[in-house]
Amino acid sequence: MNVTTFRKDIFNCLNKLEDGSPLRITNKDSSYIVMNEKDYSALQETIYLLQDSAVREAIMTPSEEMEWIDESEFPWNKRPDGD
Repeated sequence: MNVTTFRKDIFNCLNKLEDGSPLRITNKDSSYIVMNEKDYSALQETIYLLQDSAVREAIMTPSEEMEWIDESEFPWNKRPDGD
C-alpha cells in the first residue's frame, strides 16, 4: 500500500492490524512495516531470548514430547489471498 492510500484511510488500516498481519507501506524511496504493539512486543521478546545461546539452544532442540505440526498452517506462511 502506498503512503497516500494509508494516510487517506489510516483508521481502517490500523484496525486491520488487529488480526496480527503487519502492513507494508511504501513511498518512492523506501518501505515501512506497521504492526500492532502486541505483535511488536512479541517480536522484541523473541529477539531478546534468541540472543542468549543457552535459551536459543533450549528452544531449538526438539524434545521427545514435541508434536510436529505442518508449518504451512502458520499464519505467516499463508498468503493474504488465502492460498
